[in-house]
Amino acid sequence: MNDLVTEVKNDISAFLEQNNELLFNERDLQMHLAIWLKGIGKYDDVDVEYYVPFEEFGGKYIWESDLRLDIVVKKGEEYIPVELKYKTKKVEKKLTRFNEELKREYIVVKDQAAQDLGKYDFWKDVRRIELVRNRFNRVKNGLAVFVTNDKSYLKPSRENSNCKALDMSKEGVHFKHKFWKNENSGCAKGHPNFEVETLISQIAQFKDNCIVQTMFVKGPNVDNTTEEEVSAWINALKLIQPRLVQIYSIDRKVPIEGLVHVEESELREIEKRVKKIGLNTLVTP
Repeated sequence: MNDLVTEVKNDISAFLEQNNELLFNERDLQMHLAIWLKGIGKYDDVDVEYYVPFEEFGGKYIWESDLRLDIVVKKGEEYIPVELKYKTKKVEKKLTRFNEELKREYIVVKDQAAQDLGKYDFWKDVRRIELVRNRFNRVKNGLAVFVTNDKSYLKPSRENSNCKALDMSKEGVHFKHKFWKNENSGCAKGHPNFEVETLISQIAQFKDNCIVQTMFVKGPNVDNTTEEEVSAWINALKLIQPRLVQIYSIDRKVPIEGLVHVEESELREIEKRVKKIGLNTLVTP
């Protein structure tokens, strides 16, 4: 049985394959897709321009402007945010308006160019979805959808390109750190560097073939039992969805002075939080 994000992904793919209407711009894509998702009758709700205040992310949302998620799909108690990008090259064609074919061709889709910023905007969407997923328990995943007729997005970036770290191609290297090579460039102004959670996403591909083992310890320079550390770990587990989460602490003397065992009662409290997100756990006191 498919999880919800896969179901929504398949339905979006079906829409793009079946759609015969010209989509003039990103808003046009957003509205047509939302109406289509609502109309197939599989989801409890489909919202557009879903508002989330940026202050909810505790300073982690570096762009400091409120989020308006393009589409949010709800089924049962789970939500899937969908972010859209529609980057185009110019298209000229004849139009039919009010069932009457116009005599000349018109520019119906603009040449947006600025592919470097287009790539940045896509990875920004990915980061936005990660932050929303990490903040809200009923969001387990999301989709960043990029639609284009510009083939340059499919090509690996040149090694000396200012946007090398923003590469979107299948063959390219996808860096965790998204940055501009020239920090003084026009693109870098107003488009700050950021990071995405690449490693966690890769682990998540193993799905229920994965077992997560975590050792909790306390010491003078390390403590992964704090609220900040445990919350970040829980958010990673929500994405990974492992078959089993094994929780334990050190049970013998270690060469690092001051490193101490975490008591069973504290491990059990952490276990409760893991069970709350629907995962199987095994605690070794």
